[in-house]
Order: sequence, then C-alpha cells, then structure tokens
Amino acid sequence: MNAFVDMKKSEYALVAYSNVAAKSKERKALEKAVKKWLKHPGNKIQPVQPKQFESMVHGNPRAYKRMGCRCEICVTWAISSGFVKTKPKSEIKRGPDERQMRIQAQKESLDRFAQVFEEDWQLLAFEIGYAITAFQLERVYQGKSEIDQYFTWKYVKKIADCLVAEKLKIQGAKQ
Repeated sequence: MNAFVDMKKSEYALVAYSNVAAKSKERKALEKAVKKWLKHPGNKIQPVQPKQFESMVHGNPRAYKRMGCRCEICVTWAISSGFVKTKPKSEIKRGPDERQMRIQAQKESLDRFAQVFEEDWQLLAFEIGYAITAFQLERVYQGKSEIDQYFTWKYVKKIADCLVAEKLKIQGAKQ
C-alpha cells in the first residue's frame, strides 16, 4: 500500500518540505562548486550555440528515406539504387466532386432571381414559407452552402422561377 495514505496532513507537509530543503541544499552546493570552478584561470561559462545545420545533400539514403525529399536527384538515386521501381506519380488534378457540382448548380439557378430582384433573399424566404432562411439563401447564392434536401431545393427553385417570370411579365406589360 502507498506510504502516504496513512499519513496525516502535517506529516505529509513535513515530507514535502524535506524534499524542498534537500533540493535547496543541492542547489547551494552546486553554486559553490561553480564559483570555485570559475576562479581557476581559463574557465568561463559560454552560452550554448545551436548547431549549424548543414545543407541537405541530395541523392543519398538520408535525404530520400529520412527527410522525405522527392526532388529529381533523390528520385533518380532511389530508382538507381533499387529502393523504388518507378517514379512517383505526379499529383492528379481532379474536377469538382458531386457536392461541388450541386453547389454550383444551385448557385447558377439563383443567379436569375438575384439579378431580377437585386438579391432580395428575404422576399424569396417569405414566399417559400421560411423553409430556408434569407441568410441560408444568400450563402447558397454565394456558393458557400447548399440546400441538402432535394425536394426542398426543387420547391425553392420552382418558387424563384415563378417570381422571376411574374416580375418579367409585369415589366413587359409596362413597356
């Protein structure tokens, strides 16, 4: 069992104090030894200087394996030494994924509404019964968000197209 479990708080405090006192005595002894050492001629305390890192040499096992360098020189070394069989593939440029395409399509669908109604998202939110807030609609238009539910998006698109058609019809009648 732990020796400290049966001790009282005062006894534990004495043990802790004795540890501090022992460290203090060791510190004082070290200070005396350093002063004595400094009195001898030629002994000086010099600041520690960090090691100067040598520039990395390419085309060796250390550069390729440990440092992870994949420059032409290191790759050529790795192939010639048999460490790897082929050159690493260059990064594959990928097109937009399904989600990014959906965000882009929603943004483009709201472009016409934004032009006709001068980005009055509050009106569209009101017309769709606040299924989506004006703030969310604005983020969709900016391409920062998307409307996840397909049926909700269909409804928003339908209402936006109807509003645009009505406004254009009214403007056409005035002219």
